[in-house]
Amino acid sequence: MEFVKNIEEQNQRLNYLIPILLSETNFKIKIPEDLNNKHMLYKSLCNMRSPNPLPEDFIKIENQYLQERLKSFSITNINQIQPLSYTHPFLSETKKIKNINKICLWKGNITKLQIDAIVNAGNNGGLGCFQPTHVCIDNQIHSEAGTGLRMECNEYMKKINRELFDGEAMITNAYNLPCKKVIQTVGPCIQQGFNPTEKEIKDLGNCYINSLKLLIQNNLTSIAFPAISTGLFGFPKNLAAIIAINKIDGFINELDSKNKENIKVVINVYDDNNLKVYEDVIINKFYK
Repeated sequence: MEFVKNIEEQNQRLNYLIPILLSETNFKIKIPEDLNNKHMLYKSLCNMRSPNPLPEDFIKIENQYLQERLKSFSITNINQIQPLSYTHPFLSETKKIKNINKICLWKGNITKLQIDAIVNAGNNGGLGCFQPTHVCIDNQIHSEAGTGLRMECNEYMKKINRELFDGEAMITNAYNLPCKKVIQTVGPCIQQGFNPTEKEIKDLGNCYINSLKLLIQNNLTSIAFPAISTGLFGFPKNLAAIIAINKIDGFINELDSKNKENIKVVINVYDDNNLKVYEDVIINKFYK
């Protein structure tokens, strides 16, 4: 009975949220009866909308809806993820990665990770992805966080009065995600058929360095990175993995003893193919 009640409540919440979102558009759409299809419509409308203010009741009910929805997923706590010193103990032989007790490689859904901060591989506009059916991490993070994330990003973008530079990072609240903060960064986009330039390689490295700087500046200790720029942005995956490991390891080396003791960095991949990229790089670049 409790399960049925929750479904009814979620339907009621969406029946309130969707008409408000539709009123911002010229769409004449019938709201679906099915909860899953109803959610997809809500998600699409949120992804498409400009970061305009919304009524307080909308925000309240949206938060209730997304928090209840979050309960239906399995959440991974940072303490459940083991570092490379445990998962790849052979790395201690070469010491090519000096902080194997601080760096983790984890396959999973970054939006379901309970951690201090997750990194969003965003774009120069800084407001998330506006394509409703796009499968990019930018879209996923904004969808699960709720409309408040785009509105906060918009306030930051208005403050700096320009687009984000490649390699730059900003930090926001996480809203309805299980993490505490979201760090937005912009990786370089590689022209198809071309190798990354020296600047693009440096920009990708700065995504990691600047995100880690924000982590420390905000007195946070744990962070998860996706494979920045390796999707539609076209950065070669093997080279990106080498850059990620080197920059994270090098940053930790430079920390004072207190911050170095507390920090934990997760390199997140979402499928077996991307996991294999990192496994191959670890073996061939940092072990052999």
